[in-house]
Amino acid sequence: MNRFKSTSITKVIKLKSYEIVLIVLLVFLVIISYVQEIETIHLVSSIFLGAWLVSRPSEWLATAVNNLGKHFDFSEYVIGVITSLMVILGEIVLTIFFFYLALTSNELILKELAIMTILYSMTFNFMVLGLIIAYKGGKLIAMPDAVLSKELEIIDWSMAASLLIAFLWITQAFIQKGLSTVYYLPREVAFILPISYLVYTVNVRKIKYASEPSYISEPKLTVSESVTIILISSAMVILGGEFLTDTASSLLLNNSSILAKFGDPLVLTALLIGAASAIYDAVLNLVFASRGQMLASVGNLLASAIQLLMLVIGIIGIIVLIPITRYIAFQLIVISMSLYFYRQAVADKGLDKYEGAMLFLLQLFSLALVIKGF
Repeated sequence: MNRFKSTSITKVIKLKSYEIVLIVLLVFLVIISYVQEIETIHLVSSIFLGAWLVSRPSEWLATAVNNLGKHFDFSEYVIGVITSLMVILGEIVLTIFFFYLALTSNELILKELAIMTILYSMTFNFMVLGLIIAYKGGKLIAMPDAVLSKELEIIDWSMAASLLIAFLWITQAFIQKGLSTVYYLPREVAFILPISYLVYTVNVRKIKYASEPSYISEPKLTVSESVTIILISSAMVILGGEFLTDTASSLLLNNSSILAKFGDPLVLTALLIGAASAIYDAVLNLVFASRGQMLASVGNLLASAIQLLMLVIGIIGIIVLIPITRYIAFQLIVISMSLYFYRQAVADKGLDKYEGAMLFLLQLFSLALVIKGF
């Protein structure tokens, strides 16, 4: 007999009335604009629909994974790691789809777009991180010694790795004397990224956030209900990934003139897709912050950024050679400097409103540089 009381799946997969209206409207616009061949409306509505599909189901997915983990008596740490991976499932799906399209179409620019999308998702994570810290007001967000003792090392490691990869491109470009230089990340280098993350996870498995309520919910679903929600949510994320990759490739390869007047089409496309894949994670962590779960929220955003670098880019780089271009090198430097700024901010074992605002402004500064500088 199951020891957990069953509840309806619809209590987890629930939509507010305005969400239903929005989704129906977006589906209608996608279909009508496709039939009538209204390209601009089709692209815009597809991006918004894809963004919702890769983002909104992640909340349901997290709830199902939490419940499933409790049923099988997983530790809170293990559940937390798996849940954080589910949060970035949208970025993982997008990366796989982009590389698949790049390999089948032999378009290098799509590989570049895939990596840039991940890096801009990380940038938006840092931006939201700054907003959340600033949202706390004038109060200090205490960082426990147990957290700092392990987190500072992985922050430093990620910062150094990002900078070294970027510097290697700079060296190659200087030797070849050309900004169009494309350097491919060696598979051996990519292999070390997930290995290093594995070493980190082994050493932080005993950290407990005892100072605030757990963000992991108690079981409310049966095993079969949890599995059903996982399947439904995953299918929606995959569908959303398909929408976004098709839209991005169409925008970049066939309709670049739409974005050309605002800046580099490749940069702007990556920004749009990166923001689309990160938007709901941002909303979710803002909700955590509003409930007083500041440390969990800050930890989730930082963990997602590091996972995107060390797991997603690392694992993809083992399978497929990842191109490092001037755009990617620049954004890696931005990521490195953002990690450095955050690392300096937590050196006093806390984060305050001023530090959050400056971290947010640093991301805006980097986005203005990349949009207007290239």
